Amino acid sequence: MDIRPGDQVAVSLAGLTIPQLTEVVWHTQERSPLSAPSAQRYHLLSCFELTPGCEAQLLARLSYLGEELGMQGVGEGTWQALMDAGVVTQLLDWLNAESRQLQEAYGIGQVTAAALTEQFQIAKGKPFAAWLSALGAPPGSEAVRADWNELASYQREEWQAVPGVGPVRADALVAFLAIPRYSAWLGSLTKRVLPVFNR
Repeated sequence: MDIRPGDQVAVSLAGLTIPQLTEVVWHTQERSPLSAPSAQRYHLLSCFELTPGCEAQLLARLSYLGEELGMQGVGEGTWQALMDAGVVTQLLDWLNAESRQLQEAYGIGQVTAAALTEQFQIAKGKPFAAWLSALGAPPGSEAVRADWNELASYQREEWQAVPGVGPVRADALVAFLAIPRYSAWLGSLTKRVLPVFNR
């Protein structure tokens, strides 16, 4: 279906609640060219830190992480404020953020900073499977009962032996668990704040 900005589309329900795009009802006269993000620059393993062009993806990663770890009252607006203030410039910076640093962000005072600190502390104790999902691990990683180092040592063939993991997902898991930045972060975090990564 050729859909461009400004087109009007028909949407129907697939089942009781799932919207399904049916057809383009009306095309705009001016067909604006689409500029899709570069697949080489934006992918499963990109934008774990705040670099030019990565703002939206890092914000999405932080928002997803907060949801998966069950952080109450920590939404996209909070993450955006923390990013804007330079408090969070990498995916896991919030783990070491102190109350006074949080208060540097717009709209975060002493009470809100205390609430955020509490949510961050609770998140640190979440189960390992929740952390894997929050970090964006491809499906299948939660099926293996192991710590981070064991998972990172799995080869493609070992992943393919896991029920529900085929060759494509096995490659994605190997690539994800081999991210150098994760290894560096988690090596230090294991000893300090994330004992769940070293069971």
